[in-house]
Amino acid sequence: KKHCNVELEQKVLQLKPISTILNNTRRNFSTTVSNDGLVSCSDGFPSLAPPGVLLTRGKWYYEVTIVNPGLAQLGWADTRFTADSTNGNGVGDDSFSWGFDGHRVLKWHKGSSRWGRPWSEGDVIGFYADLDSCKLSFSINGDCTSPL
Repeated sequence: KKHCNVELEQKVLQLKPISTILNNTRRNFSTTVSNDGLVSCSDGFPSLAPPGVLLTRGKWYYEVTIVNPGLAQLGWADTRFTADSTNGNGVGDDSFSWGFDGHRVLKWHKGSSRWGRPWSEGDVIGFYADLDSCKLSFSINGDCTSPL
């Protein structure tokens, strides 16, 4: 797999809602992840992560295919991130996470600012992290030119 001219090894990880991973008592808002990775939720603003994965160095990439374009903040978070679906706090709403929202066309980190372009049905959104260089990048359909 290549992203922005960087060769990447491919691994498949299962996602789980963060509230399930943390075993907290917050309402889970009927978030489901199918065996093929399709995420659906009836309401709320769920946060998901692969359980048992802590990235500390190296280059990492994952991608999301937009099936139903709508409101979502997708991206990266560190161990200090606290998801709060009840209050609508997701990735990028704090200083411990970074996100992209192609519905509202915003980037998120301690607030939001205009960035990128709208995503559409079938778009593949790429998320690249070079932890050794402390750099994050996003792509739409393999295009990582700024701002997407």
